[in-house]
Amino acid sequence: MVGDVVSLLVALAAVGIGLLGIRRHARGRAKRVWPALLGTIVGGVVALAAAVLLLASL
Repeated sequence: MVGDVVSLLVALAAVGIGLLGIRRHARGRAKRVWPALLGTIVGGVVALAAAVLLLASL
């Protein structure tokens, strides 16, 4: 249960940082958008999986 909460928090942080990277690319301050885009997508998938596992363990 603790691992699910920790992984959910880390995944949400990955989504947030990925969105910041996408915003930086849109403003012209970053050259590459793929790392930020992949971090956002993977973070979202992990957040969804962690939320499902957390709810299943309650």
